[in-house]
Amino acid sequence: MAKTTFLSKTEIFELTGAKQLEKQRHWLSQHGYSVDVRMDGTNVILRKHLELKLGGNVPCLYDTPLNKQAIV
Repeated sequence: MAKTTFLSKTEIFELTGAKQLEKQRHWLSQHGYSVDVRMDGTNVILRKHLELKLGGNVPCLYDTPLNKQAIV
């Protein structure tokens, strides 16, 4: 199954542990997540934001070549 752009309602519940939308928003904002709200009041979180925040698909510093010219 392909991953969607946004987290599902179930995934947001699993992440926050809260069923109420306001409590989800509070938890998410307290933990540094960017949350948008749809016209129907449900929360929208980009999957990519979650993955980057939790360390997925982030290049390791040791994989980056050292820029010797930047060292003074």
